[in-house]
Amino acid sequence: MSRSGRWIAGVLLAAFAARLVSIFAVSFVLRPDEIFQNLEPAHRLVTGYGVVTWEWRAGLRSWLMPEFYAAIMRLSADLGLGHAANVVHCVLAGLSLGLVGIAMAAGRKVAGPAGAALCAVAIAFWPDCILYGPRTLAEAQGGELLSAGVLLAGLWLRGSRGRAQAVAIGFLLALSVMVRLQYLPGAALAVLWCAAARPAAIPFLLAGALPALVLEGLVDWHASGVPFAPLWVNFHINYVQHRADVFGTQSILFYPFVLARGWGALTIPLVAGLVWGARSMRLELAAALAVVLTHSVIPHKEASFVFGAVPLLVVVAAAGVARQWQRIDRANMRLNAACGAMALACILALLSSYRVDRLENVPYLHAMHIAARTRDICGVGQFNPGFGDWMDSGGYTTLDRPIPLYFARTARELGAMAPGFDLLIAPDDTRPQLPSSYVPVSCWRKICVLRRTGGCRETAAPQISAELAAWGQ
Repeated sequence: MSRSGRWIAGVLLAAFAARLVSIFAVSFVLRPDEIFQNLEPAHRLVTGYGVVTWEWRAGLRSWLMPEFYAAIMRLSADLGLGHAANVVHCVLAGLSLGLVGIAMAAGRKVAGPAGAALCAVAIAFWPDCILYGPRTLAEAQGGELLSAGVLLAGLWLRGSRGRAQAVAIGFLLALSVMVRLQYLPGAALAVLWCAAARPAAIPFLLAGALPALVLEGLVDWHASGVPFAPLWVNFHINYVQHRADVFGTQSILFYPFVLARGWGALTIPLVAGLVWGARSMRLELAAALAVVLTHSVIPHKEASFVFGAVPLLVVVAAAGVARQWQRIDRANMRLNAACGAMALACILALLSSYRVDRLENVPYLHAMHIAARTRDICGVGQFNPGFGDWMDSGGYTTLDRPIPLYFARTARELGAMAPGFDLLIAPDDTRPQLPSSYVPVSCWRKICVLRRTGGCRETAAPQISAELAAWGQ
């Protein structure tokens, strides 16, 4: 293997290792949607049981990605690993390396060897890419597809403009929209940009988009009998009825501030790099801004929603920095040192600014993992007056056992449900409200696992899916 080949292999292996550490070092969930919009329905496809939330009852979500995750879970079970979410995460971590390779090619086209190196290292170690690359959030996987499609489009516009590449661009961009509808503006901009540059490529762009559209249509038809129904229902509920707004609304300036807060000191070289690289990578920057701006006018916001713009911004900035680097280090004698400094800065930002995102729901997941490892239980209950805490323990994706699962918000509800479970998860400060028969087994970071003796019996109290339906959740 050549020296450059060894370097590329080293970056890819380091990127994969960084993503594996983010998966296995601490068990966490970035947002509950990662579970209940993706892994939980996949688990239900494989096992026949799982928590059903309002999006699935309303027909708001596509089964496209849950079907994909279910296939991985089936393979995982066949290999004796159970229906492990971490196996899904590892597969996604491997797939995310494709974006590192495309970023490397894009950087080389714009800024030579320095651009290839800095763009590859930036995508390999940028905090958002490490965190979101292995995650099942629609904005994470849709964002990876969108970024790959736009970067490939930029390469196509600057290169030979082959037909196969145009087909790949159409496929990636169309699939990104099927995974996350809200990425349509960025994907459409890229397609129109390519079509305007070379109208003869339009049939090939459409030919690439067709398989993604057919796949989504077939999955929807099989699930509900109506192709593309989830896309229309999603638009109607979230943007006509404004259902998402009940989960909170934020300022139009939310995304610049929340991204800068997460990136910390990395924001300074990023902005400088964007200024330096904007002229060379106009499509990539325009597509990223399209994602951020269109999301900014939507009232309900989450930091993860604009992930599709982040790799594009990072590549544009890294290419801009590389062009400046070539002026002071024409022979690239200190390029490895620059790459090392960039990787270290990214890792430090991940370990500092992103700490809350990584650790806030860990205690509940830890408790549910204990329940999953306790083989002789017949039911699991969760108790907390705080409504949203049922989401933090990971549902049946974490429990992975066909036993009843309950959630109680009051001592009265808990008393009605208690005959149905013999293991209880509850905050330590609620123990005075718990039945005296439950004895603590483990407490960690103020969340306790408690057991009682005796078995379980059927109760009229609703299990969690029925209770969520009663709450409209």
